[in-house]
Amino acid sequence: YQLTGTIDRVDVFEDKAFILDYKTGNAIVNIKDIYYGDKIQVLLYATALKNDKNKNLDVVGVGYFPIKNTFIKEENIDTSHLIDGFFASSNSVIESLDIAVKDACNEGDKVQSNIYNFYKQVKKGGEISFSSKVISEDQLNTLYAYANELVKNVLEEIEQGYIEAKPDTDACNYCEYACICNKELVSKTREQTSKNLNYIEEVINGVSNTKPTQNS
Repeated sequence: YQLTGTIDRVDVFEDKAFILDYKTGNAIVNIKDIYYGDKIQVLLYATALKNDKNKNLDVVGVGYFPIKNTFIKEENIDTSHLIDGFFASSNSVIESLDIAVKDACNEGDKVQSNIYNFYKQVKKGGEISFSSKVISEDQLNTLYAYANELVKNVLEEIEQGYIEAKPDTDACNYCEYACICNKELVSKTREQTSKNLNYIEEVINGVSNTKPTQNS
């Protein structure tokens, strides 16, 4: 199978790249979204860029850039105005994305980025920690692999004629065709239960019997 698409933006520093997708709606992404295939395009872009031998770039994160038609004071910034996504747990990467977090350098310091949805904290003994969206490179690669496996399986299902109407519980809320598709006759919906990164790792590593699919 071959898919085509256009990456909205790639920020490059040295041999590293961070992929961004602009969002006019909700730009917050979590593991549950990835599991159910709701916000996986940046993960697919990451694989494409990583596999481009001409670029030879290490993709150290992906995110969604919220486009807001509002102006707010800096002290009123909340997570809905920040770039949200997943970031490699490297101090140099985090500080390259937002130099302001360098201010967290002494024990007890904690600095929240005003650009990205992450913070840097210096714990007791000088140990550096980050927020939960900052994950290891192996975990990032797991997310890339999961998104690609999910898309491959969905394409196979489409090719095999799988067309069962099985929307998730909120899919019809803003659909322009909800009034004509007989959605009230749909007997099955996909309940989106909470998932964590360990669950996706088990799926990719074959520990779980679950298969990435639109029929999840």
